[in-house]
Amino acid sequence: MLKETKKNKIETKKKIMEAAYKEFAERGFDGARMQKIAERAKINKAMLHYYFKDKETLYETVMEYFHNLFDQIIAEKNVDAKDRITFLRQTVNAYYEIFFEYPEFKKIFMQEIASGLKTMKKIFLKQNPKEIKNIMEKFFLLNKIRELQKSQEIRNDIEEEHVMLSIIGLIESTLMQTTIAKQILDFNEKELNEFIEKRKNTIIKILDKGLAPS
Repeated sequence: MLKETKKNKIETKKKIMEAAYKEFAERGFDGARMQKIAERAKINKAMLHYYFKDKETLYETVMEYFHNLFDQIIAEKNVDAKDRITFLRQTVNAYYEIFFEYPEFKKIFMQEIASGLKTMKKIFLKQNPKEIKNIMEKFFLLNKIRELQKSQEIRNDIEEEHVMLSIIGLIESTLMQTTIAKQILDFNEKELNEFIEKRKNTIIKILDKGLAPS
């Protein structure tokens, strides 16, 4: 293997990451193959293993990348509201950006949820038993929901995980509807943006009523 410069190493690792999250999104963790990832990245398998010793290590790195990205978007959207409607608006906007702008992550994330977070638990529990709990606290904004339940902004007869799953489920359906509007109804950019904003506002209204304490 030829000696790589620091710049080349960064570029190679970036290519691997892009290839990996596409492979994981399409095939899931179990179906993904290191050989296919190497082919997507246009490198040989030996070089892939030089950077990542196995599939678990690579998957963990992909999840960490999106974990950091998620934290950044949540911070930018300032999801730290003290009232229900602002929290819902900020959360819907943040998750919509994450899922819409990074569709591969959405696929990986939904696959993980469908599997009961099997792979994430296997990887992170092996390293630190508390890590998976911390990750889910951040992904699902569970501490923030608990705070809003304590202040009686959100009803407390629904578990915080299910509050977040309900929000994610409505956003997921909106993404599917957005695809239909764009590809089948042939909406132009202005029409599509108007449709997206109406869907967001509708989701917020439904959640606001549904999560309000009786």
